[in-house]
Amino acid sequence: MSLVGTPFYQTYIDMRKSALFTIVSAVCLFVSCSSKSEKPQVDSEQNKIQVTESKFSNVDTTAVFDLTKTFVDMLKDKKYDSALSMLYYQDGEKLLPLTIDQKKRQLIALTSMQGIDYEIERIVFDSDTENDIKINSIFRKQEPGDTRPNSIGFHLRPIRQDGKWYLTTVDNHSDTRNSAHPHNEAVDTNN
Repeated sequence: MSLVGTPFYQTYIDMRKSALFTIVSAVCLFVSCSSKSEKPQVDSEQNKIQVTESKFSNVDTTAVFDLTKTFVDMLKDKKYDSALSMLYYQDGEKLLPLTIDQKKRQLIALTSMQGIDYEIERIVFDSDTENDIKINSIFRKQEPGDTRPNSIGFHLRPIRQDGKWYLTTVDNHSDTRNSAHPHNEAVDTNN
């Protein structure tokens, strides 16, 4: 006697289809949830880096991000002398370490906006010499719903020279290439 075609057999087939559908759905849900939990870690770092020129590679963006992160970590640890030793200024086509006076001026600026934390907001790559890093100094933790500002930002300019990246100050007193410099048009950088 065969059960095929009987109501018992049809119920058995329907239960197997339901069980198979439930198992496949659970596996798909598990796979999609696990892949979403991994993405934000990668995306949060990559979203901070904006590249407008195709000539920059992952090597460039990683080198500048690592330099910036080291600088920020030194600020967090209040190692201002070490952080300042990473900074250069541009004099025409030359990159030079900060002078003693420039270090004093930068130290005053950094300590006057000393925060409880620092974060890299963005790194923008436009060319070898015209790039921007924005770092925020956070003064206090922001509670949910609190719209008052809790940070102040400052900028560095990463410059690539001879294949190596340097962090430079955005400073009208020392950077003769700065567009805000009053004599920028008169400066001849080809000599």
